[in-house]
Amino acid sequence: MTRQLLGEMNDVSQRHGAVLVVVSLVPGTHYAKYLATRGIRMIDCARDLTPSLKVTGEGHPNGEMHAFWSRCIGDALVREHLLDGRGSEPAAH
Repeated sequence: MTRQLLGEMNDVSQRHGAVLVVVSLVPGTHYAKYLATRGIRMIDCARDLTPSLKVTGEGHPNGEMHAFWSRCIGDALVREHLLDGRGSEPAAH
């Protein structure tokens, strides 16, 4: 079902001139091959959620983990020319 949904999201994005980008936040995603065959971009920001990256007493990611994900996603979007490095979309050509 997830693969079908990702395919439909990609189709809708393309019809509207947008780019679908899927971000992997956990190691071992099994969608990478499917995304590649569909031409869907994937940003790999997977990292093990160790105890030092969790809120004490909870299982939720802490600020350090969120900061890592934020940098990883932002850097990848700049590398892929989807952001200009200042947090906005690049100018149209």
